[in-house]
Amino acid sequence: MWPNITERVANKTLLCPFCRYPLSFREDELHCDRGRCGFSSHVTDLIEAGLATARRVAPNGEALPAHTYACPSCGSPLSFREGYGTCEGCGFAAPRGLQFNLLERHHHDESR
Repeated sequence: MWPNITERVANKTLLCPFCRYPLSFREDELHCDRGRCGFSSHVTDLIEAGLATARRVAPNGEALPAHTYACPSCGSPLSFREGYGTCEGCGFAAPRGLQFNLLERHHHDESR
């Protein structure tokens, strides 16, 4: 169903766009254990589509600027313009809707 995501979850190389913690599957849902946040199948579809353009690069460990989402592929900051997200680090191209859905429909616990 999500071949790129399934492979990266197994290798612990798919990162949470909120905190860069490796994502896992919990009951067939993409999940960030650190932020206690599950991701909808729609957001999972958007991440899968973005991974189709991403190159494999070493993860970016630099601090993220405030109010910035991380690339799920390499951890670099995602830049959004007109609803589309791009990563300069690896070429991840987020389809329109990823930023809105992360902001409005997913609660990531920042207190941990």
